[in-house]
Amino acid sequence: MNPLDLGATLAKEFEGLKKVVATMVTAYHDPVGYPTIGYGNLLSKVKWEDLSKYPKKTFAECEADLQNELLHKMQLALKTSPNLAKRENAYRLVAITDFFFNCGEGNYNISTLKRKVKEEDWNEAAFQINRWVLADGKKLAGLVRRRLAEGQLLLKEF
Repeated sequence: MNPLDLGATLAKEFEGLKKVVATMVTAYHDPVGYPTIGYGNLLSKVKWEDLSKYPKKTFAECEADLQNELLHKMQLALKTSPNLAKRENAYRLVAITDFFFNCGEGNYNISTLKRKVKEEDWNEAAFQINRWVLADGKKLAGLVRRRLAEGQLLLKEF
């Protein structure tokens, strides 16, 4: 499985496809209130915004959005941590891409995780990624599970 497909599988495991009505997908608020659609695709940074202004999407559009977003995040991850381009780091690239998708490039850039990835200290990188389990100061079970999955990928060689 190529890294992009593996990344999509990982993201889908934690994002799910929410608010499917008939064949259309509608917007929803993520656990901290941001308008979101499909597989965790952020629509706005305005919390608890009225969702009725966002158009519904088809399943195919949500799939395409996820692929495009993951490709973009993977490119950012490779630009930020070029050592992830090594073949033996393919699973690690998927883990960091998922982290970018969920937590953002800015959080990665200020993290000890980034330094540990650069140093290729994978045990410490796995420890560091597991620290990112808070949303609005609250520990979320879904984030704990997601970080554990990412941490396992950081410890795995292709």
